[in-house]
Amino acid sequence: MNTADNQPPYEEATAFLKLLANPNRLAVLCKLHERPHNVTELAESSGLPQAAMSSQLALLREAGLVSFEVNHRERQYYIADSRVNEMIQLLYSLFCAGKD
Repeated sequence: MNTADNQPPYEEATAFLKLLANPNRLAVLCKLHERPHNVTELAESSGLPQAAMSSQLALLREAGLVSFEVNHRERQYYIADSRVNEMIQLLYSLFCAGKD
């Protein structure tokens, strides 16, 4: 995450968890955990309008949690912070494993 160098670790953790505490952003990160996606795919899978999805992605991008690559004039978003993948795996094991 993009944070000040002198920020206490608990402040950084709080900012990280606040980003994940939003259901729409968490759904985006879960989807990106699978593979990179474009904004249209993410909007369709979440049911959010594309403009709302773009806003969620902008917040995650500003925090350094996601990034994108341009492929054939299309942005492919992916998880840029390895802590996100670790957290998604932990959340899956706590809340989803065995419920399929």
